[in-house]
Amino acid sequence: MADATKIPYPILSLEGHLEPYQSWMIVILTIVLVFGVPGNVLVFAVYYSKTKKTSTHVFILTMAILDMFITIFSIARIVHWLYESSYETPYKCQGYQVFGSWSEFFSAFMTTTIAADRYFQICRPHFPMTIKKALLCSLIGLGISNMFSIPVAFLYGIEDNKCQITKDGLALYIPLTLAFACFIFLMVTALVLYTLVYLEVRKRFQNRAGSAIFVRPSESTAIDSERGQTTAVTHVGEAVRVIPKDKDTRGKHRESNGSKPVACSRRPSVTFLGVKIERRSEGSAKVEVGRTEMTVGKK
Repeated sequence: MADATKIPYPILSLEGHLEPYQSWMIVILTIVLVFGVPGNVLVFAVYYSKTKKTSTHVFILTMAILDMFITIFSIARIVHWLYESSYETPYKCQGYQVFGSWSEFFSAFMTTTIAADRYFQICRPHFPMTIKKALLCSLIGLGISNMFSIPVAFLYGIEDNKCQITKDGLALYIPLTLAFACFIFLMVTALVLYTLVYLEVRKRFQNRAGSAIFVRPSESTAIDSERGQTTAVTHVGEAVRVIPKDKDTRGKHRESNGSKPVACSRRPSVTFLGVKIERRSEGSAKVEVGRTEMTVGKK
């Protein structure tokens, strides 16, 4: 009689409740499903509608499509956790594990590829990532993900109606070690690339603060007229504005909407967009535009 009332493949306990870990996994996957689908649809629509696409757009579109598949697959994972102890054949079990491993490897590879794209765009601008290269990298990532995820099917099976690893020894440790090493390599590579990007961006900002001067409107600029020229003196790093002689009156300048920003080079002398820039001393430079001269440096 006891055997007749026994539930061989329980989904719920006798009290009608899920196990705590099952409940948590179902809640997390439901949140991912609710927010992931509209979010990825929005990202795909925005980047796909752009007329001029770059390698970055290709990678983001690929990630959006990948995340969409993973998000939709959350429905199958919810079913997996509900029926964790109710497997009768190994095929569903192996399918869940293979797709899960494939999505994790592909996401890791695309994350590293996006980091490489940022690195080349910022640190190596003369070697840009083209759209063809971006598509090729995506296909390579797909192949690597398949190579590491398909063997997972041979590691999992059914024991006591539960989906779990059934292999042991070298048949288990060799593929797991290779997969783990590949995943760590991808993540460390992405971390190193983003670190190099951060250092390059910080160096550029430091150089700009120390020697880059932009000629544009500034209330703190002092204007003096002598010998038929206009001279402006300001602190290094502040905004300075080139003002033609006919724009200033009695040593003061008026607003001019036609002035354009001009960057000061660190080289001793350079001509930039018709503007001659001469470095006089440390923290000082002379800017000449036609008959207008500006001395830029400490007051």
